[in-house]
Amino acid sequence: MARVSQESEFLRLVRQRCNHDTAYPRPDLMLLIIFLGSNTKSSSTVYSQRHAPLEASDADGDAFAVVCDIGTGTRTCFGSESRDVVLFTNGAPVLKPSIVFLRGYASPDWINAIGWRLNLGPGLFQRHLNFGAFRGFRNFYCTPSLPSASTRVFQLIEEWETTTNLKLSSGSERKSLHPCEITPKIFAPQARIADSVVRECILLNQEDFVLEQLLTIEVGSPRDDWRMAIWLDQGRDLAQSVPGPWCSERNSRSWQTFFHPATVSDANNDSLRLNLHEKSSFPQFIDNGLDWRANQNLCSLPFEYGFRLNRDLAQQDAYFALKEMLHFAASAEVQCMNLFAAQIERELHFIGMGNDTKRNQDSLLNLKYIKSHLVRHKQYLANTVIVLQTCHRDDWPSVEAPRNCPRNQNIVDYEYLTQRVEDLVKECEVGMTSLANSAILSEANRSYKMALHLRKLTIIATIFIPLSFVSGI
Repeated sequence: MARVSQESEFLRLVRQRCNHDTAYPRPDLMLLIIFLGSNTKSSSTVYSQRHAPLEASDADGDAFAVVCDIGTGTRTCFGSESRDVVLFTNGAPVLKPSIVFLRGYASPDWINAIGWRLNLGPGLFQRHLNFGAFRGFRNFYCTPSLPSASTRVFQLIEEWETTTNLKLSSGSERKSLHPCEITPKIFAPQARIADSVVRECILLNQEDFVLEQLLTIEVGSPRDDWRMAIWLDQGRDLAQSVPGPWCSERNSRSWQTFFHPATVSDANNDSLRLNLHEKSSFPQFIDNGLDWRANQNLCSLPFEYGFRLNRDLAQQDAYFALKEMLHFAASAEVQCMNLFAAQIERELHFIGMGNDTKRNQDSLLNLKYIKSHLVRHKQYLANTVIVLQTCHRDDWPSVEAPRNCPRNQNIVDYEYLTQRVEDLVKECEVGMTSLANSAILSEANRSYKMALHLRKLTIIATIFIPLSFVSGI
């Protein structure tokens, strides 16, 4: 009964923020309130032989919450079953700086428990659940918010490049898919706790497509036991989660569809002591008979996070505790930018070569399509740069950085990515202008040829029409 009252207290606090009778109402939280108050199977009615959190060795895949002690690197994992909510809520409080990783889909019970136990505001859940996209409800146009509202809660975008030998669609049929938006699927019976979430599937050509996923981060206030919450879209392997167009076909071989791993390199520590990508799905050209797996290496990061951190510095400064995650996201982003650049070059390759109007029209639409995604990426990157530039002034847990650990390393990376996106957007615009001019020139040439034909027809008519008239008389 204590746990139920605690969850109700968190729901009550969120409901107060949504009150329309105040000067600062938050009507955008209404859908979060509806979700938190929805009926789910009570965790207190489930019992089993296990009365302790999962062992880290057994948690990879089924764990929803992973509590990581920054100073020691020890981890406490809580599974996706309802009894784990009870273990999480009734567990001993963490008295040291820690990072709490949340993986994949969540239930109302889990959100209520996490919000109460970690003393989180509604911002983390409201942004990550992305309720504004839920169809049938009023859109208050509250996102994206002002930079000042993103100092403690912000999002990083993650892209996963995927290649398949199976033909997806023709070039003229490429379009942006929203197969697994989290708000409809949260209520879907086929979505389980800790299943991976796919925000968008971007088809680039008949073989390559990109999956977009998000990380939502909330940094706590400075204190001796400060905490950071990181909610990942990555949970179970995509092969075991809600199906979508990214899954391999039933009769295809396991190596025909594979995910490129996020290749993370570090100039200061590029040793082979820690291999984060040993489970990544490089193409295996020998069919081993195993079932297909996406094997996104970010799924394993909560269980290995911190091996590249300066732990003494990280437990005093939230920026340095987040540094490894920022570098991971930047590495995935630059791979996505490289893929977009290759696709733009491919679309522009045939400009000025012949008068293939259909090809030019397809390339023009594809460049417009790529540009729309680049502009959205630019928004995420620009917001991240603002957060990193102001985090030491926004009441984050922080200390004076030593000379050998400057704060601007990640800022330089994200400023580079922002400039790279701007360059690619300009390249798309120049290509679209060239294709439009080529179409205009092609139309002018067709009009000129038509005029020549009409001139010949006029000459012939001038001679034969009078003759026809005279012969008719």
